[in-house]
Amino acid sequence: MKNFFAVLAVLSATSFSVQAETKFIPPHAESFDTASCAKTSEAEITAMFDNWNAALATLDAHNVAMMYVHDAILLPTVSNKPRVTHDEIEEYFVHFLKKRPHGTIDWRIIKIGCNIASDTGLYTFTLHDKHANWQRDIPLFTSTTMING
Repeated sequence: MKNFFAVLAVLSATSFSVQAETKFIPPHAESFDTASCAKTSEAEITAMFDNWNAALATLDAHNVAMMYVHDAILLPTVSNKPRVTHDEIEEYFVHFLKKRPHGTIDWRIIKIGCNIASDTGLYTFTLHDKHANWQRDIPLFTSTTMING
């Protein structure tokens, strides 16, 4: 079963985790041992956003923060402060989830290489204020996933 080292980090974010024993081979490398490449699919990468969006729907900041690896970097859309620890990521979502966000992907490109995948694109957030008014925000996102088979 696959072990994903980095889980979807969206909101104009990049999540990247490298462990000492992980061998990174660029997807464009001309020669590499494909037997050492973990298998994944576009559907699995797509499901990462869906799972993250479902965590948002719980309105529980801890649930959302648990979608991120321990060394994730979150560059949030509605804040100019990068979040580089799990506590900072959770603290961000405590406030963001008060807007009851729901994301929909408008456009994306998924690229899969040897032990790495990226999901980059644009999505629309529907946000609600305390008076049930809503607004739309169209941020960009990037998620980089290190994959270990």
